[in-house]
Amino acid sequence: EFFVQLFLEPDESLKLPPTVGQLLNKMFKEQNISFSEAPKKLLIQIPRYGKQFKTYEKVVAGLQLDVTDLIDPPDLDTSQSNEECTDARSSLRLLSVICIKTSHYVCFARAISQNRWIFFDSMADRLYDKFNIPE
Repeated sequence: EFFVQLFLEPDESLKLPPTVGQLLNKMFKEQNISFSEAPKKLLIQIPRYGKQFKTYEKVVAGLQLDVTDLIDPPDLDTSQSNEECTDARSSLRLLSVICIKTSHYVCFARAISQNRWIFFDSMADRLYDKFNIPE
C-alpha cells in the first residue's frame, strides 16, 4: 500500500486536461523514483493551493492505471530463454475519486459487490435535488 502526493510544475506540453497516469509518470521520472514492487493499493493526492491556485484546472482519472513503467525492473535470470520472459503489465483499478472545493466535497466510489458506482455529495441536503460537483 502506497500514498503518493504529486509534486510537479505545470507542463505546457501535456494535452489538457492531463490524466492521473501522465502526471504520476511525469513526477516519478522527474524525481527519479520508482516502486520496488507493484502496489496492491495506491492513494494519489493531487494538491491544490487554495481556491484559485491549482497546478491543473482539471485532471482526468481513468478506470485503470498502468503502473508497469513505475516499477523497478526485476533481476533477470540470464539463463532463461527469451520465450520464457513475458512482458506482463501491472495495472490498478480505480475505486474512488474525491473532489474538494473548500469545505464542500463529492465522492464517487465503486461498490464492488454490486458492480456499480455510488455518488455522495456533502451538501446534498442543502441543494435539494441538485448536485453541485466541484470543478
